[in-house]
Amino acid sequence: MSNLQKDLQANPGAHSFDEASLWFYKATDKVIGRVVLSVRRQPLGYMVSTKTDIIYCNIGNPQSLGQQPITFFREVLALCDYPALLDKSETQGLFSADSIERAWQIVDQIPGRATGAYSHSQGIQGLRDTIAAGIGERDGFPCNADDIFLTDGASPAVHMMMQLLTRSEKDGILCPIPQYPLYSASITLHGGHL
Repeated sequence: MSNLQKDLQANPGAHSFDEASLWFYKATDKVIGRVVLSVRRQPLGYMVSTKTDIIYCNIGNPQSLGQQPITFFREVLALCDYPALLDKSETQGLFSADSIERAWQIVDQIPGRATGAYSHSQGIQGLRDTIAAGIGERDGFPCNADDIFLTDGASPAVHMMMQLLTRSEKDGILCPIPQYPLYSASITLHGGHL
């Protein structure tokens, strides 16, 4: 265990984020045999310089790093948001057969076949039923759709949980350090402490 790691465990917050990040990346890079020379803040994340190359460590935007968007999800969303396309013959030439099939499966579970309206607070019942069945099939244990809450991303789910778990400033939440800033910000926002 390094001195920095010991210091961080004994005195959380005693070192700047850059120092803690540098230790984290050094520990990570040790596994692949690289030595980190520096960590610098960038507009969309952090840049890590190594002896051999620069690795941009962005969060939430893989396309900025050159990753191509996954077409399937975009096609399914487009078809679900405008289900009238599903009835047009031209759609077969514009969208993959898999996307069209999945969009039909989803749209058929949405009351009124409309995605723009409010749904149940936990999410659309038919979609939760499908997810529960998939989890049960994957894990070999029954899953109850009433235990599933659909959100529009990780951030709303984390905020919902922090709001649920935090009653006062006396409530502490444990999370790993270094951590995704959403956790510490959400804990602070809801009155708890890290």
